[in-house]
Amino acid sequence: MKLRDRSGKPMDGLVVLAELGDTQLGLVQVSGGETTLRLPPGNYTAWASVDIDGDRPDSRAVAFLAAPETILTGSTTVTLDASEARKIDVRTPKETETRQLRYDMARTAPDGTVQRDAFQIPLTYDQLWASPTKKVTQGSFSFLTRWRQGEKLIDVEADGRDVPVFVQGGAAVAEDRRQKLNAVYAGKGAPADYRGVDARGKAVVITRSADVAPAERLAAALAAGAEALFVVNDERGVAMESYTPWGEQTTIPVASVQTSAGESLIRAAQRGKKVQVDQKKFADYVYDLVDRHDGTIPDRSLAFAPSTRQLAKVENTFYGHKKTLGGGYRYDIPDYGPGLGFEEYEQFPDVRTEWVNPLPGDSFWYENHAVLGADQSGTAHEMRSAELDYRAGKDYRAEWFAPVTRPRLGTGYWGPFRTVSNDVQFNITPWTDAGAGHSGSMPENEYDTTSYAFYQGDKELKKGAGRAGYVWDLAAEKLPYRLVIDSERDAETWKTSTRTHSEWGFVSGALDEGTYHADIPMLQLDYAVDTDLAGDVRAGRTTEIGLSSGTQEWLPGAVKADKASLSVSYDDGKHWSKVELRRQKTGEWTAKFRTPSKGATSVSLKAHAEGPGGLVVDQEIIRAFGLK
Repeated sequence: MKLRDRSGKPMDGLVVLAELGDTQLGLVQVSGGETTLRLPPGNYTAWASVDIDGDRPDSRAVAFLAAPETILTGSTTVTLDASEARKIDVRTPKETETRQLRYDMARTAPDGTVQRDAFQIPLTYDQLWASPTKKVTQGSFSFLTRWRQGEKLIDVEADGRDVPVFVQGGAAVAEDRRQKLNAVYAGKGAPADYRGVDARGKAVVITRSADVAPAERLAAALAAGAEALFVVNDERGVAMESYTPWGEQTTIPVASVQTSAGESLIRAAQRGKKVQVDQKKFADYVYDLVDRHDGTIPDRSLAFAPSTRQLAKVENTFYGHKKTLGGGYRYDIPDYGPGLGFEEYEQFPDVRTEWVNPLPGDSFWYENHAVLGADQSGTAHEMRSAELDYRAGKDYRAEWFAPVTRPRLGTGYWGPFRTVSNDVQFNITPWTDAGAGHSGSMPENEYDTTSYAFYQGDKELKKGAGRAGYVWDLAAEKLPYRLVIDSERDAETWKTSTRTHSEWGFVSGALDEGTYHADIPMLQLDYAVDTDLAGDVRAGRTTEIGLSSGTQEWLPGAVKADKASLSVSYDDGKHWSKVELRRQKTGEWTAKFRTPSKGATSVSLKAHAEGPGGLVVDQEIIRAFGLK
């Protein structure tokens, strides 16, 4: 087993080695560039992830080196050679910076057993390389690169040239600010380096040194009145350091600069030139991209530069009645295992343009977004998507936290089912928004704010706290059952859907012979109302609501409701007025009604729907949407 660096010289490192189909992966220490192993005959997979120098004097890179198939019948040599590796790169139609980068390898045996290596590349590396591989003869091999590219947090220009910078830990970034600042150079950024330097209101450029700790650099810049601090790295790669204790934030932007780009920034600062500093804390656009190679890693350029026509355009709209910090991410889920990635900070309400490329085969995209808690941590309200598929060149719209929020099943959580043991389990997501396929919850306090009751006819079989429950020893014969869910949330924090009451009726009996588990179809209610981002419609105007009901659309034999009614209230459910529903050819209903011009701040809804086979649903939503 030989291991070579980018110049072809021997290097030390760890190599992952396993026989095809064996999930117990072994690690082989290679010292001095090679080691000798004695192994039983078989088909072996070997790979390594190694640190190498990039193709610039200041670059630090990760190289993925693989020999996915070595059929061992006698003595042989396996060489993992970084000198043969190709650089993996991405270019997007609009200017972006890399927010997340991952490589993902899967070696699949003929019986479907997967050996996988997925590495979320730390942002201290600025390049990724991969060695070409030969086609395997048994099973399959796949290698992909995943990028989350986004609008730059801080965009710097000096002497008419772009200077890539990297926001540091704890650094403040303005929501949307454009400045032209005079630049000054202050050596290593120690207090003594500011003597004779007028830094007040200016962009300070310093050279990183281990002799001056990040906190000391920041304190000196603040004491000098700096408007921004840029730290030119003195080592290969990207400097990523924390300038404040965990949970605290600086009052000025702080960013590092790689050595080569930093040289031009230092020269501009030494001449007292102005630099353009644009800050954008929450991106207006992002790119979610996957470049996958099945069979081999090709021996050619691995640059990925999709055109706009090769991507899907998604307009993601996030609702909220006040400025709120959130988090979310779009995960790629490969056909061989779970998705990986980190949720990123988001601000609601907001509208963001997102560009996504289609995924091959059975792979799919999945999104998760959450409103954070009052202390900007924890999950106050989480929303999960269904499986997402996109076509190149098409436009898509998605809405998150849009009215009407209510109990509604989706595929993001497991749903109600009956087993061969005559028990029923259920898990109702009580805070699902209007987005198609979504499932919503408030996981931190659902046992305090949600309760359930389960009935056979009018007989209560069980009740409890939370959204999920388990009822056992049910009769084998088919009988009518009713599940009731009550949820409420703080009206001062949440403007809409402050209280809901839902009841589902269905008929259930023993499963057919040979069936161990079967999902229970239950009618869901969907509401369509055109509100602004705060969840309001105009008071004193005619409002149109769409109403539809059907069993879970992903279950076989899904049916639609054939009867429905709708009532509205303007005093939190104390008094109700029935509105006329008109049936559409597509099976939905619409209602139009005029809201009061004065004396009301919200509209509450009460809906009822019936379907075949004893299916029924009733739902009350207090403050379903607002009036303005």
